[in-house]
Amino acid sequence: MKANDNDQNIINEIHRKFSELVTLHSELSPEAQQIIYDLHEAHFTLNHCIRWGEIAISEVIDELHL
Repeated sequence: MKANDNDQNIINEIHRKFSELVTLHSELSPEAQQIIYDLHEAHFTLNHCIRWGEIAISEVIDELHL
């Protein structure tokens, strides 16, 4: 599959936003990170979703050779 220019731009923007989320989450204090972690089950934490979202969009970029 070849993504059109608009799709490529959107996919790249999604990737940038996930990267920003990873950075923002890592900048939270350890206490805030623990509070967020404690609110969810281990496989459904905010950190887990952000990291897997970043991995998923990176795989899309690789697959589409963007």
